[in-house]
Amino acid sequence: MRACQAWHRVLFATAAEWVDRLATAHHDGRLKDELCRLGRYPAAGRRPGRSHPLRT
Repeated sequence: MRACQAWHRVLFATAAEWVDRLATAHHDGRLKDELCRLGRYPAAGRRPGRSHPLRT
């Protein structure tokens, strides 16, 4: 919610919705385009300088 309040671009979806969205894109031959589009949004929990969002 803080990201929304700070006017950051965000995407909301459940894990099942992401799987469905990516599977459909893969099936339609546009997975690369979908991943590129999603890459425009920062991933939740990512911290600068970290290779993995959950590692400390």
